[in-house]
Parts: sequence; structure tokens; C-alpha cells
Amino acid sequence: TASLAFASTIRVAYDFNNNITDITGKERALIAYDKYTNTSAVGYTDSSSGVIKESYYFDGTRVFTLPNNIIQYGTNVRNPFTVSFYFKTTSSLGVGLLGYNGPTASTISTYSTVDNFIPILSIARDGKLHAVLWKGDGDLHVVTSYAVNDGEWHKVTLSAYATPTNTATDTLDVYVDGVQIAKDSNGELSHVNMTNVTLGTGYAVARFDSASKYDFSSNIVNGWFKPYVGYIDELIIVDGGMTQSQIQEASTDIALEYVLNGGTNPSGTQYLYSKTATSAYTLPTPTKTNYSFVGWYLSSDFSGSVQTSVAVGTSTNQKYYAKWTEITHTLTYNSNGSTSGSVPT
Repeated sequence: TASLAFASTIRVAYDFNNNITDITGKERALIAYDKYTNTSAVGYTDSSSGVIKESYYFDGTRVFTLPNNIIQYGTNVRNPFTVSFYFKTTSSLGVGLLGYNGPTASTISTYSTVDNFIPILSIARDGKLHAVLWKGDGDLHVVTSYAVNDGEWHKVTLSAYATPTNTATDTLDVYVDGVQIAKDSNGELSHVNMTNVTLGTGYAVARFDSASKYDFSSNIVNGWFKPYVGYIDELIIVDGGMTQSQIQEASTDIALEYVLNGGTNPSGTQYLYSKTATSAYTLPTPTKTNYSFVGWYLSSDFSGSVQTSVAVGTSTNQKYYAKWTEITHTLTYNSNGSTSGSVPT
């Protein structure tokens, strides 16, 4: 099933069920550029999230170009769109998921070295997802608050909406795991008037500083990310920008958002829950130095009951607030008969 359900407006959709063909039949299969000229798809079944998925495994040797002009949104072509897909990786080298003007040659070593291309979606060495787009007067660069290279499935949705009569109020929305991480409505979105859009890489050098968490030197060639290592599933591009409510309505998953209040979730934490899941999901137990975890609440004032799981049939996004109590210790001093002196503090 597609991750967005607006079938009448779909431009392309790839379910990666043992093939790399657009399942709508409107566009050709993806073109694979591979060091070993091997374009065969790799079928993969994953049940770690409780839902069987067949996805494409990118093994670090190939990238894909989407059909020409499939995403265009610029001064000359004002074509609003929404793009969405699932991904899963454990890479800590920094990887590109989606980028503009990718390769048109057979090997990554011959990628262009022009430095004005945009890595639309990428994961830095610190594991956080970055969305970088051009909005006419500079970059819009937003980052998730948590790492997404945890080996769990995550979903990213990017929606661009054109305002035909007023380009100064174009809107760009970025969602990760159903939660909005950026919204910009100030300036013309003129960044996508390009022919090629590439899945599995992106131009890295010009859009990141030299901080250690952005140091991609071991994983770039001519400024481009080396081919992605990880899984991608249910890539879909639809006509038109979509609102948060439309995205949630069309999605086959709900978002699980955690307000940790200084804590840290364990590895394996799930951020998506299928609307068709047949078993409940037990909420994670976070940790915080010198504090005990009390529980998850649905309200920031911790009213109501403690939440321990996501129930089967839950169909709307859930936001959980972590409550903590500080760990204290009582110190008892025995003076052994002394009547003077001071108690240490």
C-alpha cells in the first residue's frame, strides 16, 4: 500500500515489491546508475515494526534517478508537489537520501563538481535528518531533534505549495514521522527547476559547515555523498502541496511524538504506528541522569492517567510527555556524643 492514499493525484509511486517500476503505469522504471552496471532490484521483507514491508535495499553501489522533470517548482515551472517515503539505515558516515541534479553518468566518480546543487534530504554523522531547500533568498535548512539512523523505519514527507498570485507567500512544509519540523511561507520557492532528482545521494559540500558531525570526507566523491546504504520503501510523489491534516488523513501510519523533558529514549524506539496494526505497541522507557521516570502522559501538565502503550485501532497522531522525579538521598550524621562542630554540606 502507498504511504499516501491520494491515488487520483499521484505522479509516480514505487512500492519496491521486487521491482523498481512505477506502479501507476504512468512513468518508466527508475534508472539505476551503478558502479557494477547491475540494475536488478533486491527484494527485502522486514517485519520488525509488526507490518510486513518489501523495500529496496541500497547496498552502497547504486543510486536511482527519478523520471525527468518529475519534481519541478521554480520561477519558470510552478508545479506544487508532495513527496513521501520510508527509510531505514544505521549509517554513521553521513548519507544522501534525495538530491537535485544527480548523476547522469555510469559511476559516482564522474559526478558533477558544481557546488550550487541542493541535498534535499540527508542524514549527518550525528544521525539527524536534514532538509535543505532553496527558497529564492537563501537556504531553508532544518534538522530533526533526534537521530534517525537507529535501524528503525522512519517516514519523511516534504510538501511544496505554490501561491499563483503571490510568489512571496509560497509554503514549504517538512514532516518526519508525521511531525512537522519546519514550515516556511516567506519567499518564493525557486529551488526545484531542475531536470534530474536522484534517490540515494545528494551534493553535500556546499550546504554544511565543517563541524565534526557534518564531516563527510570519508563518504563523499567530488562533493557528492557516496551511494546510500540502507532501505527505502513506498516512494510516492503527488500533485499539489498538502496540509498537515491532509497528510495525516492520507497516511497509513500515525506519528508517535515524545517530549522527553531532558531524557533520552532507548534504541529501538518506534516513531510510527500502523493504523492497521494488530498488536499494541509498548511505549519505551527513557532515561535521565539523576531522575526516575514516572511515566508518559498525554498532557504537558501531566494530568490524566499514565500511558503505557499505543492501543490497536489508534488512528490519530499521539504526543507523549515524559514526567520525572529527581532522585534524592537522605544523609544521617552520627555525632558520637560530640556537641560541637559543623555538618558538611
